[in-house]
Amino acid sequence: MVQAGVRLPRMALTFNLYIMKTIAELFELIGKAVNENRSDYGTWFVNYSGHVNKLRLCYHLTGWSLETCDVKDELDVNLDEDGIQAAYWFIKTKLKKANR
Repeated sequence: MVQAGVRLPRMALTFNLYIMKTIAELFELIGKAVNENRSDYGTWFVNYSGHVNKLRLCYHLTGWSLETCDVKDELDVNLDEDGIQAAYWFIKTKLKKANR
């Protein structure tokens, strides 16, 4: 906790305002990613296992097909604080600029 009258460095303020994301923000971003899905470019696969609180994300930059199914970025996380941050920024860095 910050004491009254103590000035935080600008970087600390930026960290708190822009980096710490909630699970609600993560699922909103997942919705944006899924809406971008195309078969020929930028295909997302999302597997949410609520009973064990895990999320698996798979992004196929060149689209998904049987021939190119090995060209992908994947992320498997537990949905704790660190996992939420990792998943959020994994998606955010791959979205088209219009949806960022």
